[in-house]
Amino acid sequence: MSISLPAGFKYHAIMSYSWVQKPIVVEIHNFLTANGLKLWRDDRQVTGSVDGSIVEGIQDSKLMLVCMSRDYEQSESAQKELNFAESEKKPLIQIRLDNGPYPKTKFKVGSDDSLYFDFTDLSKKEATMGALFKEIIRTIGVSADQADVDPATAQDVFQNALAGDANAMEIVASNFYFEREFKKAFEWFSRAASLGNLKAEYNLAVMYKLGRGTKQDMSLAINWFTKAANKGHADSQVNLAYIYESGLGGIPVDLRRCAYWREMAAKQGNADAQCALGYMYQEGQGAEQSEEKAVEWYLRSARQGNAVAQNNLGQCYKYGWGVEKDLQRACEWFGKAANTGYVDAMNSLGEIYKTLEDFSRAIKWFQRAANEGNMYAQYNLGTMYENGLGTTKDFKQALEFYTKSAQQGNPSAQYAEGTLYRDGLGVKQDRERARRLFTLAAEGGDEDAQMALEIFDLWAQKDLVVEIHDFLTSQGLLVWRDDEKMTGNTVDRMVEGIQDSKVILINLSSTYETSVNCQKELNFSLSEYKHIIPLRLDHGPFPRSLIKTGADQLTSIDFSDDSTKSDSLFDLLSEILNAPDAENIDEGAAQGNAECQNRMGIMWKNGHVGRKPDQLTAFRFFIKSAENGNPYGQNNLGLAYRFGLGCPQDFRKAIEWFTRSANQGNPLGLTNLGLMHRFGYGTYQDYAKAWEFFQKAASKESGEAFDNLGDMCRFGLGVPQSTANAIEYYSKAAKFGNSSGMNHLGEMYEILKDWSKAAYYYEKSAVQENKIGEFNTGRVYKQGLGVAQNYKAALDMFTRSANQGYANAQNSLAIMYKDGLGCDQNYATALHWFGLAADTDNQFAQCNLAEMLEKGLGCDPSFNEALVWYTKSANQGYMYAQRRLGTIYENGLGVKKDYVRAFAWHEKAAKQGSADSQYALANFYRDGLGVEQNKDMAKELFTKAAAGGVEEATTALEILEFF
Repeated sequence: MSISLPAGFKYHAIMSYSWVQKPIVVEIHNFLTANGLKLWRDDRQVTGSVDGSIVEGIQDSKLMLVCMSRDYEQSESAQKELNFAESEKKPLIQIRLDNGPYPKTKFKVGSDDSLYFDFTDLSKKEATMGALFKEIIRTIGVSADQADVDPATAQDVFQNALAGDANAMEIVASNFYFEREFKKAFEWFSRAASLGNLKAEYNLAVMYKLGRGTKQDMSLAINWFTKAANKGHADSQVNLAYIYESGLGGIPVDLRRCAYWREMAAKQGNADAQCALGYMYQEGQGAEQSEEKAVEWYLRSARQGNAVAQNNLGQCYKYGWGVEKDLQRACEWFGKAANTGYVDAMNSLGEIYKTLEDFSRAIKWFQRAANEGNMYAQYNLGTMYENGLGTTKDFKQALEFYTKSAQQGNPSAQYAEGTLYRDGLGVKQDRERARRLFTLAAEGGDEDAQMALEIFDLWAQKDLVVEIHDFLTSQGLLVWRDDEKMTGNTVDRMVEGIQDSKVILINLSSTYETSVNCQKELNFSLSEYKHIIPLRLDHGPFPRSLIKTGADQLTSIDFSDDSTKSDSLFDLLSEILNAPDAENIDEGAAQGNAECQNRMGIMWKNGHVGRKPDQLTAFRFFIKSAENGNPYGQNNLGLAYRFGLGCPQDFRKAIEWFTRSANQGNPLGLTNLGLMHRFGYGTYQDYAKAWEFFQKAASKESGEAFDNLGDMCRFGLGVPQSTANAIEYYSKAAKFGNSSGMNHLGEMYEILKDWSKAAYYYEKSAVQENKIGEFNTGRVYKQGLGVAQNYKAALDMFTRSANQGYANAQNSLAIMYKDGLGCDQNYATALHWFGLAADTDNQFAQCNLAEMLEKGLGCDPSFNEALVWYTKSANQGYMYAQRRLGTIYENGLGVKKDYVRAFAWHEKAAKQGSADSQYALANFYRDGLGVEQNKDMAKELFTKAAAGGVEEATTALEILEFF
């Protein structure tokens, strides 16, 4: 059949695709051309300049077929083609070759206003190609008669279906499916499946899995997949494997079942299943680890042309996994995969050639993979240019490729880019930019970057330490410094130095924080009761350090800002000269030294230096320090009264001592006084006074004060609500190391949908062990918001927060164990954490605990206990618990049917937007169950439920209106 070309065009369509997907693209091309279409495809039409030929191809074609895949998404050249086609205003028809996602692509596949043709399910390939052909015919404006099925044939099939022919039913269902009439497709697939039609059983399972034409129901999807799989249907077996591997739709993860079904499909020759099964054997997931079996399955898949398996087989030969190490065989398999367009294999092939010192071929393959956006190939190409391997040494070219790779998050490239900026190679020297890049790389786990960063900081801090030392000695002080006094045994000399000194200057810095030796020095200084003065050399934070600055701990002297360095030097000199004369803090406290008394109070409060915490003894020392006029002792005494630590809680006395501390200019006292006025503790709530005190504390660089100012702007407490001002204050709080400010800053960026910044500040807060910051960090890792999705990292963060007693984290941690995310599924552990959170009245945990008890997950089923927890959760307003209680009383599940109670709970849930409860209420009003019959109310509620997606409500509404 020949189809006429639209006027002015040489081709009906151009195919834009990634070479990785070439095999299926070729099949689609061959089908369409066999049916009379003329298509432009790069590997057939390119002559001369590639870019020039593609431009001509787009201009000469009526429309573009966009063959979407993850590799297409990463391909710069493919994106250029798409952008040019859009600029030429070409009609675009989308073809989906894998399950994405495609976040970078401007052209979104499957959005509400776009149709796409799904080739991810190869069992429907022929039907999908037919539907695609019709859409092309429709779009280019040729008569559709040329593409339609013979009407007489279609009528015969439909009549056969009505007569009970299961095969005809399946064909009718498929036609409806590809016309996107999913409800009709579901009806006919259901009929055919009930008669045992294998294809219909599979397709019905797919519809339940995707929620097309019916409500999504993974249990029913598994039921129909299993029926088809037991008959040997390979695609059903593949789907079952995926469901049990991923826990799709809340189904418990079961890797053993996954491996079983994957092996069933693999034995039938399914190449994807063979490859995936090989990986399970390699990693010991769902099957006993066996590199030999992994190689066996990779080989079967690779021989069928599966590029992933070919690449994995190459890795096995490269590293000797399950076979003898053989670089030549590795090269052969990488080559096969690379020649199909598989980008990872191109890079791997380049690495083999680099190892074999065939640098020209290495560059060729690195270049091909780099052009497709592979960040590892970009980095490798950078190393070739930096070191002059197979090419002239070119630092500018190296920088270009390092930068491309680094921007995709490759820590090795970030470090390499940083070295070029540090040393000024191919670019103007920029040590600050180098430091930022080293920091990014170090956070990504690059050890070279971690060492480079430490050296950076050490040199910067040593210069400052020497400057401080020289100033103090010029003022006549004798100062012991390790690099001047260290002879003989290092530890012994350090011990002697601490014992021989009256005052210990602790140089707080990020590097000090991570140094084991520095922490030992600090511990020994504390044990000797030395007078300690912390010097803040950078902005930290310092979560591990035993010496805490700010809050109820020691005041540091800040050397992190060059502009105030001179003032800080004289502050330090004064602090040293005014240090208590007592040989130790115990003696100083006994002699009435107010600072020593405060220090003793802190030690008893926190249990430092071998002491168990003793709040009463701490309280007594704080009284002595406060009465002797120490502003920090006064603040700590105020805290004791506020929280009832070692004394009865007394807000008025707390205010009295915070006021005395604040009157001496103590930023901690000012901040706490602001908090008492903000929340109305011991006084009338007064936002104006709270703002005044927070501002005074903030002027003295109190991070906590800045955090509270941010809260007031964020929520409009006594000042106009302002997101911009809130972010400004939270940013200042974060700058001064306040973990709550960091977390709040993350929350603001989350509201603004800037997920990368939100994740960054949540994690900064979590590093300082802020329990809410840890919880939020867990959330973004679980959902992949601003960071790569990482269930293990999420589990770790939820655990940290949960161990600090944060109920939301305890609930989230329980869900991770319940669903087996980042860990082995463990109902008993889930039950434990749900219980802890529920006991603190967390409504979400109470509902989740009730569900576990109802279903007997990790325990014996206990409907009575479940009812108690559902009720507690529902009484706190949790919609899902209210809906469940409505369902329980409506259906008499473990209780006597009670339509009045059922109505009451469904009504509460319906008011919060529960479509299912709106549907239930509509039935009650229609039938007069638990309420007086009212068909108008029933109609209104059926309408709401239908709008909320309850399909049964639509039918009920039609019947109600008819009668």
